[in-house]
Amino acid sequence: DKIIIGIDLDGRQHPSFPLNWDTTSHKEPELVKAQIKIMEEIASKKLVTAGKDISNPGTLGTLGMLLEASNVGATIQLEKIPKKKGIKWEDWLRLYPGAGFVLTTKPKNAKECISLLESVNITSTVAGEIINEKKLYITLDDEKRTLFDFEKDLIMGIREETQKNGGE
Repeated sequence: DKIIIGIDLDGRQHPSFPLNWDTTSHKEPELVKAQIKIMEEIASKKLVTAGKDISNPGTLGTLGMLLEASNVGATIQLEKIPKKKGIKWEDWLRLYPGAGFVLTTKPKNAKECISLLESVNITSTVAGEIINEKKLYITLDDEKRTLFDFEKDLIMGIREETQKNGGE
């Protein structure tokens, strides 16, 4: 599967919460509602295999949560992640946006997912792919680093295999 990262870049760091990328307080309520509702449309069309809103652990931490729960790994191209110009990568990756999503999809559905997200001002791109190896790799130019090794690292401590054992 392909990994799509979508983030509303029309925002600002919240003055009271510096790790929050505020994309809602200055917007018309109709757009904010449309950004939430688009996920309902994407789900109802069965365009994704998994998805999560980007939350407190930031973009890569949220992806890590999704991968850990799904018992898979991924390779992400850092430069493909939508980013607001003028913000350093180390800051951007820690921010959690008001409207941001990590999705996995079959390659044939990627273009439609991106089109739907962008129709509500969420900048989106295919930034990586799912792999069987239970690691999250990030690449930049010719460098490749392991961010999480899910054989050793726990983010949430929840894995798909627990469901196969009757929830034990």
